[in-house]
Amino acid sequence: MLAGLVWLLGGSRWGGAALAVSGLLIWVTGSRAAFWGWLLLLGVWWWGLGRWRWGMLGALVGGALLLAWQPEWLGRLSQATTLDSSAQSRLVIWQVAIQAFLEHPWTGVGFGNFPVYYQIHRPQGALEAITGHAHNLWLHLLAEGGGLALLGFLVWLGGVLGWLIRLRAGRVLALVAVALVLGLFDFSFFFAGVYYTLLLALGFYISRFDSSLQDRHKIPR
Repeated sequence: MLAGLVWLLGGSRWGGAALAVSGLLIWVTGSRAAFWGWLLLLGVWWWGLGRWRWGMLGALVGGALLLAWQPEWLGRLSQATTLDSSAQSRLVIWQVAIQAFLEHPWTGVGFGNFPVYYQIHRPQGALEAITGHAHNLWLHLLAEGGGLALLGFLVWLGGVLGWLIRLRAGRVLALVAVALVLGLFDFSFFFAGVYYTLLLALGFYISRFDSSLQDRHKIPR
């Protein structure tokens, strides 16, 4: 998310450097959810390079082939599509979240109550004894707030996306897309490191749009 913000504020060169640094940090931490978001942002950044796009494509393809030849260099990220114990535990958590929604479809179990609900209703032999959230944005909203919470979030999100599409704010849209990809595997959309970045990006673009409107409609004294 921060790499995307650097790209938005500083342009393609600074964005590329930020993507390289963030890719290294993701490799160190082994966060597979962040890895998928990073790949999405890398693709959007590459597409925005214009006439330099095809020259950079060779370097990216060469790096991908090298990693395909030596997948162990990726560390934990080489298991991004593997259903290991961590992925299996999340499947169980998602199952409990769906159960919570089905029992309370309109209002959910109450905000902040899913960890307690999970401890009470987790299946016998579950790999995770406790969890702080449902590890999925959509399922967590459904479990704690029901259909009304999800509807409210979708109305807000639809308004933001519609406004950004009309303004052709492609880079901010890319940041929203990355946040939603992260939300498929975690409840990070409402984590400060994610939504603060989005608010900064939106604020920056709103200020630019407002300045252009003022310049367009200046009233002579």
